[in-house]
Amino acid sequence: MKNLSYYFILLVFSILNLGCKDSKDEALLGMYFSNSVYISIKDPKGTDLLDPSNPESLTRFRVYYLINGKRKLIYDPWMDAPYGYVIEKFAVNDHYHLQVFANFPNIDNDKSLECITYLEFEDGSTDTIAASYVIRKAYTAINKASYNGQLEWDEAKPNADLSTFKVIKP
Repeated sequence: MKNLSYYFILLVFSILNLGCKDSKDEALLGMYFSNSVYISIKDPKGTDLLDPSNPESLTRFRVYYLINGKRKLIYDPWMDAPYGYVIEKFAVNDHYHLQVFANFPNIDNDKSLECITYLEFEDGSTDTIAASYVIRKAYTAINKASYNGQLEWDEAKPNADLSTFKVIKP
């Protein structure tokens, strides 16, 4: 009975939605939002500095967004990544990545689609991530990412699967 009610409600909304179509509307099959950049951090010898088995691994970061000309520390206890980052290892790679949730544009107020995120390391040093976005109907994603002023990732480049790049830290 529960499944029948679900299908009935789905049918009603589908029928009601048919009346809202305009010939210029494109089909909206879902939404996509991505503000992640994936950073692999290594030392000059190639040692993975995010690997928890490494005694010199980096484990704590602070993420700041540049909002209205001021740095704002990111902390949202309701999020899965309350501090704006996650350290993870992908099944297809043999190294760890720092997934940073980059600052994103407020499309109502921002004239620019480039947003600045600051990544502060345990030693107090701070690096800058500049992310440019492409925004279309039901789609918002990073299309370019710079790290300390150097373009590191561009979706237009071949093999640009994820917004992933490598950083060498002494």
